[in-house]
Amino acid sequence: MATAFDPFAWEVAWTSDVARWPRWIGLPLEIVMQTGTRWVVVVVAAFLIGVGRVRLGLTVAVAGAVAWIASRLLKDVFDRPRPTMSDIGRPLREAADGFAFPSSHATIATALVVTVVAGLWGARRARQIAVGVGALVVVATCLSRLYVGAHWPLDVLAGTGLGLAASALVLAAVEVALRVWETRQLT
Repeated sequence: MATAFDPFAWEVAWTSDVARWPRWIGLPLEIVMQTGTRWVVVVVAAFLIGVGRVRLGLTVAVAGAVAWIASRLLKDVFDRPRPTMSDIGRPLREAADGFAFPSSHATIATALVVTVVAGLWGARRARQIAVGVGALVVVATCLSRLYVGAHWPLDVLAGTGLGLAASALVLAAVEVALRVWETRQLT
């Protein structure tokens, strides 16, 4: 019996097509896919703190944590199954466990990229480069999750939206906290 969160026919077709991409593309995708892991958030946050961007480093750490926690909670709510070998017609490249919706990799990668880009928002040219590179990283992370057979397209799309929301929430909270702090310092 089908449930509302079983994959749609277009998701099965798309995932099957991406999963059949040549093997040589796998290594670059799997490297980029790591931006959606908690340890990369820790490394980026530590690096930013180490180079004197303490507020941005802490904001990245909090946004990454919020993204990960939100994705884990939603996985338990939606219980969406991951692709299987019979779904996509080839062996999976990664044996992922747990539920699929939303993709934690897509959520974390998006939160990380959006938070870093927002924190480095400077000169117009640098901003264009940061947005372009960031978008490529998020898209590659999402495609990598389809390539390894760990997710359906809606999983990574939802993860991207959730990561954007997590980043926006944390960035807004930091801005409000800074305004409150500045107001108290002036009085």
